[in-house]
Amino acid sequence: MKKSKIAGIGFNVPDNIVKNHDIEEMMDTTDEWIQTRSGIKERRWVLPGTANSDLALPACVKAIENAGITPNDIDAIIVGTVSSDYNFPGMAPIIQRKLGITSNIPAYDISAACSAFIYLLEMGDQYIKSGKYSNVLLVGSDLMSTIIERTPEGRATGVLFGDGSGAVVLQESDDDSQILSTHLFADGDGVEHLTSKSTRFSF
Repeated sequence: MKKSKIAGIGFNVPDNIVKNHDIEEMMDTTDEWIQTRSGIKERRWVLPGTANSDLALPACVKAIENAGITPNDIDAIIVGTVSSDYNFPGMAPIIQRKLGITSNIPAYDISAACSAFIYLLEMGDQYIKSGKYSNVLLVGSDLMSTIIERTPEGRATGVLFGDGSGAVVLQESDDDSQILSTHLFADGDGVEHLTSKSTRFSF
């Protein structure tokens, strides 16, 4: 059976640093409260007008260059995000266009929040092992600052999240490098404690 490996990697975060003191009044909290419960001192938030695909694109470019290929060598793009540019279309075809990929390839999103990259890795791994694709671009990217509740009511989770993007290129391995295994699990109990609530549903 074929083996897959991470052949290229890239990341990108906003330049805008938001320290705990910057959100004390906004969320009625303190630096001490945040650090005691999370250890977090600062996070990165995008400036208004920045799209998720804008943040993700440099990470994708770096991963492709690191893998020693060109954008048009990419056979498939899978993006893990809960903060796409639009409700639809997904962010993957937007990235496809921004990378200048001219071939018609599969490009789609999944929504799995913090665990998205492991889901991406398992899907990409299976594509490579089956021989379906040779170069799979996996992108984990979120602008959590755009969907958190920036109020005292949202401080329990709002202080935790920042913005950032990471991307990898998966290829078939011809050496000892390989993804050994992936294991996916989910537990829906308690989902109401860590959410960005829809206006249509309630728990």
